[in-house]
Amino acid sequence: MAEKIKQKEHSRDEIKTFLDEISSMVAAGSVPTFHTMLALNSLLNLPEAKALFDQELIKQAKEIWANIKLSGVQLVDPPLLFGETEGVSVLLHLEDYGHEGEEEEDLVDGRLPVQSTQTVN
Repeated sequence: MAEKIKQKEHSRDEIKTFLDEISSMVAAGSVPTFHTMLALNSLLNLPEAKALFDQELIKQAKEIWANIKLSGVQLVDPPLLFGETEGVSVLLHLEDYGHEGEEEEDLVDGRLPVQSTQTVN
């Protein structure tokens, strides 16, 4: 029977340090947007993330997230940073924009899927 590997618990200071490093690399342009997104996503998916992210860390993470989105990557805003409904990216209804004839298999819940406009090297 396989044993479950216990993940290391992180402290608020470790999260702050990591966010500071991400922010400085983004500001310097020394890290690809995709890597920034993966790094931030890994923090947001930590089991203890809700307990660790205070208002200061949420603000810092929102700034990083905004930079990712400004680069052209289309993302759904994470509830931990933006709340359950506040800030959630909206998918456009097809009939509102003349896409009534789209094939059913191309649709997700009656809408066009969100696609990234950024090319990853």
